[in-house]
Amino acid sequence: IVFSAVEINPVPVMGHPQLQQDMDDNVQLPLEIASQADNNRLVLEFIVEIDGSLTNFKILKEPIPNVAPYYIKYLKHIKFKPGVQNGKTVRVAYSMFIKIKKNAVE
Repeated sequence: IVFSAVEINPVPVMGHPQLQQDMDDNVQLPLEIASQADNNRLVLEFIVEIDGSLTNFKILKEPIPNVAPYYIKYLKHIKFKPGVQNGKTVRVAYSMFIKIKKNAVE
């Protein structure tokens, strides 16, 4: 069972502001993709598992073609505090808005 609403929502272990900063610092985009970035927002949906890992990524909005795989690769290594329903850790569907920065590899 995957919940869409829970009593305690899942959150990144490092916190949302730090997660965005860490993505800004560490997700390296090819120059041809980064040159199109203008603080566009990528929207991803995924499942936060009971162990805090992230699975079943879906792209809901990809303003720049082929940018999502770079962020998905990064997020696969991030842990979340899982969601809780009725005192039990549960799987939760989670949507995330990601600001795309101009970090590029030449």
